[in-house]
Amino acid sequence: ANWKSLSPVYALCGEGKHQSPVNIVKSDVKGGAVWKLDYKTTSLRIAHNQHMDEIIDNGHTIQVTVDEGSTFAFGDKTYDLKQFHFHTPSEHTVDGQHAPMEMHMVHQGDDGGLAVISILFQESDEPNKNFEKLIANLPNAKGESKHITDEKMELQLYMPKDNYAYHYVGSLTTPPCSEDVQWLVLRDP
Repeated sequence: ANWKSLSPVYALCGEGKHQSPVNIVKSDVKGGAVWKLDYKTTSLRIAHNQHMDEIIDNGHTIQVTVDEGSTFAFGDKTYDLKQFHFHTPSEHTVDGQHAPMEMHMVHQGDDGGLAVISILFQESDEPNKNFEKLIANLPNAKGESKHITDEKMELQLYMPKDNYAYHYVGSLTTPPCSEDVQWLVLRDP
């Protein structure tokens, strides 16, 4: 509520017209965004069998910067995966309900435009090997970063088999709250 008063650069946080996150109301959804994973043609290639570059505790969330080369295509545009981070509980809601956790996979196009794939998590008794690797290597203090080159992480491993997503144009969820961000919130956790 106060971000806009912290700096003129953050004005959109209070005055923006397309701010994220949003509540997705299933009964209001018309169509949706459907996209395919295709690693041979890079329709979507997210750190498949690539290693983590850095894990950073930036004081807001744990952010993982990934190696270059992972891309995803949406519409007629290709975006490079830059980093992913987590929010708990989820920032987006579905029918007013938060998920226990949400992961944002942040991509940037050649023109500087941003696209975020949001994945809602649910609790499970099944171990998540990717998440276990992150927990085992978390920084000990705010601002600390770790560079891990001998650990491999397959980002697509726990992606839902059905690539159905809710699409809308919104903003970054933290300052400067820049708008015109393409959001795909995956329907399946």
